[in-house]
Amino acid sequence: MIKRLFILILGLVSMVTVPMGFYMSRRYETFFHRALGLQVDPNYSGGTVIAQYYDDFRDDAGAGSLEYPLHQYYEEGTLDLLKYTVYQPLLDAPWSEEPHFWQLSVTMAHFSEHRDDLILRIYLDFMEGGSTSSPAPRQELVRFDQQHPWDLMAEIYAPRGQVYLYDSTGKVVDKIPLYENTEEQRYIIRLPLKGDLEQILDGRITYHAVITGFYDEISAFQPLRREASLRNSGGAADGRTPRIFDMLCIEDNSQQDILSAANPEIPFIPVIPGQIAQPSNSTYLEEIPGPTQQEIQAWENSLQKDDLDPMERGDLLFKLGRNVEALEYFTQLRKEDDNPLILAYLGTLTAQQAADKPVLEAVALVNKSFELFQEALAGNPPPRDRAYILIHRGHVSRHVPNSVFNKAVPGAQDFLGAAEILEPLGQDKSFIKELYLYAAHCYEIAEMEDLKELTLLKAKVIK
Repeated sequence: MIKRLFILILGLVSMVTVPMGFYMSRRYETFFHRALGLQVDPNYSGGTVIAQYYDDFRDDAGAGSLEYPLHQYYEEGTLDLLKYTVYQPLLDAPWSEEPHFWQLSVTMAHFSEHRDDLILRIYLDFMEGGSTSSPAPRQELVRFDQQHPWDLMAEIYAPRGQVYLYDSTGKVVDKIPLYENTEEQRYIIRLPLKGDLEQILDGRITYHAVITGFYDEISAFQPLRREASLRNSGGAADGRTPRIFDMLCIEDNSQQDILSAANPEIPFIPVIPGQIAQPSNSTYLEEIPGPTQQEIQAWENSLQKDDLDPMERGDLLFKLGRNVEALEYFTQLRKEDDNPLILAYLGTLTAQQAADKPVLEAVALVNKSFELFQEALAGNPPPRDRAYILIHRGHVSRHVPNSVFNKAVPGAQDFLGAAEILEPLGQDKSFIKELYLYAAHCYEIAEMEDLKELTLLKAKVIK
């Protein structure tokens, strides 16, 4: 199966026009969004975002040598920070238990069901004075930015269901609710705007540090061993190795350099009100190349051969956009061969037929398409073929109107599922990256920005 087949699906489906009747439903969708404005107004989701900072994916190993405990309970990515979001402080929020608050959120690479051993801390500097040490001795085994001593620290330890707030003397001064968005893999906290924290309302620059590690009842951060065991993390050079698995780093800061230094000092990130630090991802699909003229000519030439494998002949018809011929060919081939991949081709070709049909007929064809995909998967195909079937279905999900079929999120899951199957089988990295980009596009269609950005971040590190 040739990689370009799946890239070309984008062009093939985009060349045809979905009937206007499908898009009429956008009017009703818009109406419901307005009617339910309560759910989308920024004031009801924590306020307007004023800053977003992104951290590297798969860097949850401290300076590079730390290892998770060996037990399967400790799932990869649980400590991996991906994004830190700061919101505009809110005043007089009538729907909130705390009417005046400042929302912060942290997006993780993986939201494990077994995240009971994660500890996440957010250190804040927003006024004169403060501390450059941990709240108690021998916790993270680092010091904090000498230029920005911290004044308040929010500690997340999920089993409590609460966030503990510490002042710079190491005293717990408050306990507030912890909010979790498992779908978007986010921890959310709302700091009450009272006492010293009220000072941020003057619009000053604040400074933030975010770190993660494994929780320990005695020292807050689990001591490291040289070798990981079932319940203990490993990779420590000695007893002074920082117990931090991941930290928010931006610009020229290197996590490896910081945590491997003789006296590690955690830098703080400035958050300037009104300034959003966020990369533009609007052109990410342009990274996916289409077939070259030379490749298309090679397909045409191959189609003239008499000794082609039946599946390969159908594949070539499909890739060359000869959809009527391809549909007839695979329909006949289905009578002679029980290969589940035949159903995947038929699923895509059936969906493409919907383009020039009346609305009800078009909907029936799309539904038939998904029935064919389901039948293909039920045929117990080998792993690689299963991945290709998921990719076929993912592309159809990506192109049919989401307001009618609600397939964008399942489409994203299909692309990610295919990547998960193909990567261990040695599929080239560029193709795996493309699957992540298509998944991100599905999340964009579904208006799930956090999941889109999370998926783009994962795509970015695949090389």
